[in-house]
Amino acid sequence: MSKGEFDWRTKNNTAYVRWRDTKDVHVLSTVFNPSTERSVQRTQKDGKAAPVNCPEAVLEYTKRMGGS
Repeated sequence: MSKGEFDWRTKNNTAYVRWRDTKDVHVLSTVFNPSTERSVQRTQKDGKAAPVNCPEAVLEYTKRMGGS
């Protein structure tokens, strides 16, 4: 997979999402739709920011992981 690509699976009420950023990111969720994607800004190797597709579950986890 290249950067910004993701795949997902569901079973019962649980979703598994694998997203490729610099490395693979894995998330389990019972709340967010695994197929919903959004665009996020990521810094490239040349230092410029570029939009990259990101699953909603990963984006929401990142927003909440600090407890706020």
